[in-house]
Amino acid sequence: MTIQFILFEPNLAEISCVRAPSWYHWIMIFFHSSSSSCHRDGFNPSSKEPAFALKARVVLPIERAPVDSGIVTIQGGWIIDVGNHPPPGIPVRDVGDAILLPGFINAHTHLEFSDLDCPLGHQGMELAAWIRLVLDKRTCASRRLSTAISSGLDESIRSGVTTLAEIATRECMDPCHSGMANGPHGTSTPVALSGESWNFGCDQAPEIASEAPMRSHPYPDRPEHHPAIHRFLEIIGFSRARAESAYGALRSRIARWEKSGSERSGPGISDSEGSSSFHAPRNRIGISPHAPYTVSVHLLEQIVDLARRENLPIAMHLAESFEELQFLDSVDGPFRDLLLERSMWDPGSVLPRSRPLDYLIRLAKAPRAIIIHGNYLSDDELEFLAARRDHMAIIYCPRTHAYFAHPPYPLARSLERGVRVALGTDSRASNPDLSLLSEMRAAYQNHPKIAPESILRMGTLSGAEALGIGNLSGSIAPGKLANIVAVPFTDATPGDPFLFLIGSDATVSHLWLEGKEVF
Repeated sequence: MTIQFILFEPNLAEISCVRAPSWYHWIMIFFHSSSSSCHRDGFNPSSKEPAFALKARVVLPIERAPVDSGIVTIQGGWIIDVGNHPPPGIPVRDVGDAILLPGFINAHTHLEFSDLDCPLGHQGMELAAWIRLVLDKRTCASRRLSTAISSGLDESIRSGVTTLAEIATRECMDPCHSGMANGPHGTSTPVALSGESWNFGCDQAPEIASEAPMRSHPYPDRPEHHPAIHRFLEIIGFSRARAESAYGALRSRIARWEKSGSERSGPGISDSEGSSSFHAPRNRIGISPHAPYTVSVHLLEQIVDLARRENLPIAMHLAESFEELQFLDSVDGPFRDLLLERSMWDPGSVLPRSRPLDYLIRLAKAPRAIIIHGNYLSDDELEFLAARRDHMAIIYCPRTHAYFAHPPYPLARSLERGVRVALGTDSRASNPDLSLLSEMRAAYQNHPKIAPESILRMGTLSGAEALGIGNLSGSIAPGKLANIVAVPFTDATPGDPFLFLIGSDATVSHLWLEGKEVF
């Protein structure tokens, strides 16, 4: 009876709380290799790859209590056991006085600005004015976009990020142009624009003549060592006259991604039908209608319908600034001025007297919807998201939020209602770096009443769940990818390991990506 319960228990993370006999681990490997009805996506440790174990003073699985003198056993890139003893015959590497925890999930970033030494503009500036600086930076002919992206990937992995959600704004970031995600290295082409363009209305794209061939990863000799990337293909099209071309360009981009062999982002947190291969997809795609002031309501409805047909997730900037609320309510203000400057203004493209809830209602029809920022969401809008937490989440970017001097973030109100909240770094255009651990520490500093374990969950499992990969990543549990980081203790008696991680200045010392040591 015990064997039957273990074999047919669908949630392996739950049974990992109890130490199983050693023969169980090998039965589990065999069972997961041969069965398609009860397994996590792609979980199939290869018997040809020897298993090994990592030991540390503390293991933080996230989905269960900390494990003192914990040992994590890994085979074929997957976790097969978490406890205090490895299966017999497994070599153990002791990383010493350190905490082992899941790799961080950066649920929102823009890698294109990773070459900036400091944020654009100044702290507390109006968002519309800051966007003008962003547009100027994007049209700078001397920029090497490949260098910026590679730098961002390198910084991310070095700070412990093993998965990130990237807003892909330019065609030269797509695989058919750059080779960044798959295939051979490619030579970039001039930026190809769709709809009203990434330059908000310019008829032609600036030719980036100095653009070098884009590297596919920050480690040319070790291509597997960059974070798994969820690329949300950005679309901009505010005027109804340009909506058709914007929509057509988006469909072309999706087709090129699929032709390149990239994976779709799965729709469900625990769905087991997203991948039939024996490896986890490293590059997935989704759609990013930029914001209510750059995407018309009519185009948004088309995008949501496309996402439903193609089973793709959506990520949209929403309720980011007071100026956005003003624009939705009165169809006036700094964003209307910006649209007029860029020849994008169309009074029929936004519903007067509208609010973020009108967009949430539309986005809720997508298989998965990520609300970026959500700084100004009202209580009833948070209730709306809480009721749909199975496929909707908001992404809080603490240091970007502080850079624009917004009122206090509604984090406590969101969590109390049950909203799924994850963390992101946004970009170096509004943030000093891409460290998600620093974002967690900033979140705790801004919200000291939120438990450190809740903040750590936001930077790991909640981020994975927001992206629809909670069955693959975000915690240390049997059947999940071995994406693990180590943070050494700097105090002989650290006490609460959660508080130590969030309250100290310790940095990541080791990282394993799908079981392979990166550093």
